[in-house]
Amino acid sequence: MRKDIHFQMISADVMDPRQGRATKANIAFTVSYDSASPELAARVANELVSLYLDENVKSRKRLSAEAESFLDDEANKLEQNIAGLEKSLASFKDRHANTLPDEELLNRESLIRSEDELRDIDTEMRALQQQSTYLEVQLAQLNPTAQVYTSTGERVLSPADRLKFLRTEYARLSGVYSPDHPDVQRLKREIAGLEADGGAVDSSNDLQRQLADAKTQLALLRERYSADYPDVVRLEKQMKTSRL
Repeated sequence: MRKDIHFQMISADVMDPRQGRATKANIAFTVSYDSASPELAARVANELVSLYLDENVKSRKRLSAEAESFLDDEANKLEQNIAGLEKSLASFKDRHANTLPDEELLNRESLIRSEDELRDIDTEMRALQQQSTYLEVQLAQLNPTAQVYTSTGERVLSPADRLKFLRTEYARLSGVYSPDHPDVQRLKREIAGLEADGGAVDSSNDLQRQLADAKTQLALLRERYSADYPDVVRLEKQMKTSRL
């Protein structure tokens, strides 16, 4: 049977990619079987082909498994090598923080920005020093008895003037609200506090002037409205409080 089996390689001219020239290479093979019975020859030839193909598949599987195992080992080695390199790189960056080439541009921009901020702060400090000197000169020339105003243009009242103002405001609110109203109570407490700190202040002229104004307004309102009109009632109440 072995003598009746014939195996022949088929060659062809192919280009060798490593040498860059044409060379002979086996590209296929033929398998045949000689027998006096054509049927037997065909059956044996088909079986031989099947055996060759099965062995070829098994061989390729072995080669694939070996290649996969080899590639897995190489991948593990590369992974360990990369992990070691990353660890070394991280340690190097920690030891040379802010001095690496890729941070040079950022560090230069931060330095320029810090220098600009330092110049701005120095300029602002000089301006504040000049303003402080100017204010000291103005303060030295300031009349202690001169009136003082806030940045919004409001006059800063002395305790005596403040007390007069509060009394006038108290009389006005007392004509509008009841004695238990929070604003009336607040003014009353503030007046008592100022009187305790600085003593009583004569505000009779202010009260007289307020009383005269109230009388004038009341007379005008009585000509136009009845006695139970809200503004008439308010002014009458205010006049009573001013007399007290």
